[in-house]
Amino acid sequence: MAVFYKRASEGGGIFMINVKKKGDRFEREIANKLSAWCGKTLRRAPLSGGWPEKKALGDIVCVDDPEGFPFVISVKWRKTWALEDLFLPKSPLMKWWAEVEEIARKNRKIPMLILKKNRRAPFLIMSEGDIMRIEMHSGVVAANAIYADLEGGIALYICKLDEFLEHVDGAGLIEFLSEKVEEE
Repeated sequence: MAVFYKRASEGGGIFMINVKKKGDRFEREIANKLSAWCGKTLRRAPLSGGWPEKKALGDIVCVDDPEGFPFVISVKWRKTWALEDLFLPKSPLMKWWAEVEEIARKNRKIPMLILKKNRRAPFLIMSEGDIMRIEMHSGVVAANAIYADLEGGIALYICKLDEFLEHVDGAGLIEFLSEKVEEE
């Protein structure tokens, strides 16, 4: 899919952005960033978004230990979305959360939704309950965060992805979460 835009800095000429390639590039960037964070090899799932859930859980998958990796990671880069969309039950943002949350819970994993808007840093959205488990292990997970209690009993935690990665030891967290799952 191609979208045409006018760029003022280039004399208002028309240029083309391949939205699919842009999303694929962002997924690879996030996979590399999360790999460095947790010490596991993470990759963009082949045909991300197009595979049945049995073949790949999420947009980013762990190649080293797919069964033992505790997260289902969905990645979205959209031109338009806003945090206030959380309060609209039929918003794309809530649809994305519902999708990743359902797949994660069916597979006894933790959902992570990573969102990016043009010219903005990526955000991480997780459930409040999962963040509380992570805080048991890691302490503070981000300097700036929003907790949102939403309609239908949904409680979400939102922060900048880079702050979360900076405050939380990824390898230690994965080991901690893997032990918790084995106990349950």
